[in-house]
Amino acid sequence: MAQSRSFLDDVKRHLECSVCQEQFSEINEPKILKCLHTFCKSCLENWLRQQRKGAALSCPNCRQITECPNNDINSLPSNLFCNRWWTFGHHVKEIGNFESSDAQDYARRTNVCKQHKDEVRFYCEQCVICICRDCAILEHRDHNIVSLDKGVEKKKSEIENKMRAVQTNGSRLRNQKESLEKQRMRVNNSFAQATEEVHRAAKRNIELIRQHEASVTEQLLKQKETFQAEFSNTVTSLDEKLMEIESSLDFGKHVLERNNLPEILNVEEVLEQRFQELLEPSEFSMKLNYFEVKYVSNDLSSLKDPPGKLFTTNTEPSFSLAEGMGLTEGTQGEDCSFTVITMDSQSKKTYSEIDRVDVDIQSLQAGTALKANITDTRDGCYKVSYKPEAAGEFNVLITVASEAIKGSPFQLKVKGQKVKRKKERKTRRINRLYASIRQRYLNNEHLNMPDPLITLVTVLFIPTCSHNNTNNTIVQSVLQQKQEFEGVALTVFELVSVELCLETVEFLTREQTSTLLKEIADKTGIMWFESSENFMMSGTFKQVEVSRIYLQQAINQSGGIAVFNGLTRKNAQKGEENESRLVTRKTRKI
Repeated sequence: MAQSRSFLDDVKRHLECSVCQEQFSEINEPKILKCLHTFCKSCLENWLRQQRKGAALSCPNCRQITECPNNDINSLPSNLFCNRWWTFGHHVKEIGNFESSDAQDYARRTNVCKQHKDEVRFYCEQCVICICRDCAILEHRDHNIVSLDKGVEKKKSEIENKMRAVQTNGSRLRNQKESLEKQRMRVNNSFAQATEEVHRAAKRNIELIRQHEASVTEQLLKQKETFQAEFSNTVTSLDEKLMEIESSLDFGKHVLERNNLPEILNVEEVLEQRFQELLEPSEFSMKLNYFEVKYVSNDLSSLKDPPGKLFTTNTEPSFSLAEGMGLTEGTQGEDCSFTVITMDSQSKKTYSEIDRVDVDIQSLQAGTALKANITDTRDGCYKVSYKPEAAGEFNVLITVASEAIKGSPFQLKVKGQKVKRKKERKTRRINRLYASIRQRYLNNEHLNMPDPLITLVTVLFIPTCSHNNTNNTIVQSVLQQKQEFEGVALTVFELVSVELCLETVEFLTREQTSTLLKEIADKTGIMWFESSENFMMSGTFKQVEVSRIYLQQAINQSGGIAVFNGLTRKNAQKGEENESRLVTRKTRKI
């Protein structure tokens, strides 16, 4: 009995115009606005005349604008559900035996084709209307026609998908409201802590700071009131949006529960427009201007300065971040670093003197902590440096005002120091290569003239084995030995060999090698031949051809790979003109 009465009360609420409180009828025809609210035709006409906004009709409830072409209320869709219930009370049934299923059965009563006055039994997917048997045979015979049940299922599925999307956005709003509530609590806690600190300072300096205590407390209260007002406005806006979503979902739910395709088709466009509006991203961009307040007291040494002053920080720990290679990777015995950046709730860099950044680096294996040095650059960035003494995995906890920043704790992996052993192995391989090249050159009977390649390799290789040597040291060494190859023009192939030797040394980059070779060439007068004419003038073509073969064999036997396609000779035995060409050398470091 109670269930039936509750259902009837709900039905009655939907059958009355909320403006005039009159029951809908043929005279007071119910019309649906864009926001899915329903009012009688007479009230909407009066409301439209009062507004004087042309074809724009504002909802009396939510002020949502609905376009009304030519100021004609008849152009708005009618609420078929209300139309069906105008005469529902004419059927006599004991109220105690009336159930919600009776209302649903009545809502599904036979629909009649307006053209043929026959019962509608089919749904035309192409025309999006319900049709009778005659319509299916005549006007819609070539169309895609399905049963009413299938049409209902299809439309229900489409609307349910949109309802689920709107429901998801509703959940997002609720989550945002919860987040705002947490921020409000944190801000209020900061107000409480600041106020408490004010009182503690007042007690220590009771005779000096009475007036100051009242002044600061008043500031706190005003700021709190301002924040509370902003929070209330934001939450009110969120509540209004949630009410719109719930109202729209409720309307759609009732339409679907009645399972009446003509009714669904009648309100489908309005529903889709409303759901699309509720899905717009701009509807969910409300944010609270987050900030915290703290009170920092001063040590009163005189009466000239107040006992303390008020600081405000906009820093939001959960939005603050850390970046830099040293955050996740490090090397044993080397200085490592990363940067902590304090951000506000709008993801913008911010800075306050009262922001306290702490970094705790703990070893997961040994359980010991690394000392972290923090430098405040006073611009929202904090430089963090450390020097790990052992390899292993570490946990890096970064907090701002005792709260973890975004992504904290981080996982740090410190690698062992293997560079020195790798350097030693590389040096041994270079020595073997050098010895092989030197031996083949010394045993080569075709090389009768002074060998500039051996001289340069000897002079350049020895000083470049140490990290302590600079480019200037190498150049000076070459100049000291200049008399050994003075007057000898080096070939392209020999210079490339020198370049290869320099590149095998780890600390020289490609750019540094190129710069060094140019400096050697300028100070020693070394000539780099690129044309066949200049090369033939040097008189060393035969020597280079043989040298190239021996050098390539030596490199291959010592484990290195270097591809030289250096100097090509055509018809050398006939003394004809030769061409020289240097093709890109591809080298794998030895």
